[in-house]
Amino acid sequence: MTDNSLEYLHSLNTRRFRCCCGRVHVKKGALVAGALELFIALAVMLILVAIYIHYNIEINKQVLKDAVNATTTPGDTVLTTTTAAEQQYRFQAERLSPYIFGAGILLGLAYILGILFMMLGVRRKRAKFLVPHLIVQLLAVLFLATTVVLSIMVLVAIKGGPERSKQAERAEAAAAVILVASAIMLAFEIWFLNIVYKCYRYLRARRAHLDVFRFTKKSAVPAVVLQGHPGLKTAFSPSVPMLPWIDGTDE
Repeated sequence: MTDNSLEYLHSLNTRRFRCCCGRVHVKKGALVAGALELFIALAVMLILVAIYIHYNIEINKQVLKDAVNATTTPGDTVLTTTTAAEQQYRFQAERLSPYIFGAGILLGLAYILGILFMMLGVRRKRAKFLVPHLIVQLLAVLFLATTVVLSIMVLVAIKGGPERSKQAERAEAAAAVILVASAIMLAFEIWFLNIVYKCYRYLRARRAHLDVFRFTKKSAVPAVVLQGHPGLKTAFSPSVPMLPWIDGTDE
């Protein structure tokens, strides 16, 4: 085994597969990122449930208020027309809200499932278990980037509007909050995606070299020329012991 081969093998456990300015190995980094993502996903789902419950309470309050108005002022034509339009809008929203809520819960569960698969893959050193989470992370990055762009467009449209009503001010404040929150989450999601992708590459490289060393260890041939692995195109002797970290004791 040449110095170049040893250097390449050692590089799998050094800065090339480290994160946080080279202080943390990508395996630990991926587990920490997964734990943070799991916490965020659970928090978002709880917030979604709270919003859904609050929304239904407000709907019921408004229905009761409309019933009282219809009883006390039955002859007011303007009030009756306005109330009918609002009731129609709330009826449509009430029909759609369970589907929107259900879709949000399903997406959250899929995200959590991807995180659990990723953490299991890191613990068992299976690179393919990280693929679902990488796909979900890419979709999350695209969604957050789209949200940031749309929030900016809404803010520009409101700023350029001729009137400054209370409704416009509320919409502007909501768009600003969504913009800031989405931008922060986008930055973290890109960072987490980079860490998990590095861990995926590390696990694949580790598996490839583990197979190589198992082959050389069991081979009865005095020297075997191994091809197809970057940095491992030189002759290996089966008498060379396996490195401890490549045999499953890495960090």
